[in-house]
Amino acid sequence: METDRLRLREFTGSDLDALVELHADPETIHFWPRPPSRDELARQLLNSQYAYEQDGFDFWAVELRDDGRFIGRIGLARRFVNGKGEIEVGYMLRREDWGHGYATEAARACRDWAFQRLGVARVISLIRPGNLRSVEVAKRNGMKRVGETTHAGMPHDVYAIERAEWKGLTSRLN
Repeated sequence: METDRLRLREFTGSDLDALVELHADPETIHFWPRPPSRDELARQLLNSQYAYEQDGFDFWAVELRDDGRFIGRIGLARRFVNGKGEIEVGYMLRREDWGHGYATEAARACRDWAFQRLGVARVISLIRPGNLRSVEVAKRNGMKRVGETTHAGMPHDVYAIERAEWKGLTSRLN
């Protein structure tokens, strides 16, 4: 998938070092309970490759189109939230790439992909309380806070956009 400035592609085994570096920055993973180990990230890569085969999606590597530089991971994940199956848009960028609109640009592309390709009724983002940068990306993605849940043993706010809301956004843009 490509946007004006970004390329989203499937992760491969050769992306492990970039993922380790992304998760090594304490500020980037501030809302995580702890940094994942190299082995845990290697398992995540394998899980992503399995999800690509089974579902056609998961988190994707994000690169700048102009120079191919890796800037993070953004994509879609199947989640079970408050008793319901959901599709989540999740995002994590390198700190030096914050503030350029990349997360919003890629999150919108993922949101649109989910509505167009998967035909889902809504798309969510799970955000740790206090993660104001992620909240702003969700809001710019047309989402609003609709509740809370526990994910990975930690409290999260649930942000969502319904299909009808998304159609309203896209019809105004066309």
